[in-house]
Amino acid sequence: MTPFLFKDKKYIILLALLVLHIFLRFYEIETKSSFLYDQVDSAWAAKRIIVDHNFPLIGPENKLSSGFFVGPLYYYAISIFYFFTNLDPIAAGLFAGFTSIIGFFTLFFVVKKLFTMPIALIAVFINTVSYSAIEFDRVQWEVNFIPLISLLAFYFLYKILLGSEKHILYLAIVVALAFHIHLTVAVFLPLIILFTLPFFPKTKKTFLHILLSIPILAVSLSPIIIVNLLNTNKYALNQISYIGSSFHGLHLTRVLQLFTSAFIQIEAFTINPIMRILGWFVLPVFFVIHFLNIPTKKGFVMVSLVFLYFLIPWLVLSTYSGEVTNYYFSTNRFLGVMIASFIIYKLLEVKNKFITLFIIVFAIYYAYIGINKFLAIRTVGLQNYRAFVLDKIKKGEVIEFEQGSPFSYFYYLYTREK
Repeated sequence: MTPFLFKDKKYIILLALLVLHIFLRFYEIETKSSFLYDQVDSAWAAKRIIVDHNFPLIGPENKLSSGFFVGPLYYYAISIFYFFTNLDPIAAGLFAGFTSIIGFFTLFFVVKKLFTMPIALIAVFINTVSYSAIEFDRVQWEVNFIPLISLLAFYFLYKILLGSEKHILYLAIVVALAFHIHLTVAVFLPLIILFTLPFFPKTKKTFLHILLSIPILAVSLSPIIIVNLLNTNKYALNQISYIGSSFHGLHLTRVLQLFTSAFIQIEAFTINPIMRILGWFVLPVFFVIHFLNIPTKKGFVMVSLVFLYFLIPWLVLSTYSGEVTNYYFSTNRFLGVMIASFIIYKLLEVKNKFITLFIIVFAIYYAYIGINKFLAIRTVGLQNYRAFVLDKIKKGEVIEFEQGSPFSYFYYLYTREK
């Protein structure tokens, strides 16, 4: 009876965290939701699908004028929300919130599978109350899916390296989805897989599952390939040109420049300079503690995969001469949360009253800082755009179409024929 009650209490905590998570992702959605270039682009794409019945074969362009487009699946997914809101951009905030809930459960279940229920609860607690996580989750764009897609790939790859051939198909599905999310994750995941491929189980089942994965990847890439062929390889030529002008090879100076950026997703969850400095030591501390606790194949595989998940983005982006923004490193965002949660739990296992009390007090303080900062922030939200456009319409003024302008979209929304 006691173990059951203890387990039940854990799920009560999980439910409470889920309720808090939903509140922080949907609260004041009209005033705190961004509706800028990327969100406007999604809104127009939804309009073309729902109203014009124009079904795209490519999705968002990841870098303006680069020629790098992902697959169209993201546009079709968000169109469902725009359909039910009758094209109102409140759909953007709703879709972002929905995506964050998927991320909540992905983080919980993967960490629970890899470690334990308490570590999973610590992970979702951090991700629920952190201001960085709240801010990240409330912006609707394809980047929201990078952490959860990456974490699923991490889990499936981990299982494969431990001998489970059936997870190759699951990994193929996740990689296929990556090509519909963002260029960074679509590049990083295949490279990580390539480095681990020699350590896949050397069995007939492995070979068979790899063969079965090829059609999955082919179907995922087919819309992009088709639209490229229909446009006489225009997109491919643009991509080649962009790569030639933006990638300069691997140089030590650039690698060192991006050292702190390589850990930016861990740093994002810190709240003061001391924590930021400590964040640089999270990885080596995790490697030591985890491998000492599990000095087996499982421990080696876990440590090696985590290492690759931080190393590959760092090295690849070091070859890029363009602007490197924080979200380019989102591949290891959930991993950073998972690692920090593991270390915190190991500190709690020491069962020192002072350490336990310190962690509890700090957790309360951490939650207060994150939630209070979110509640206090004031942004230009949907209601501001609505009010501005409705005032223009009332005065008989016309708002001309401008690419990526929220005013243009709202003007269309309120003046269209219904």
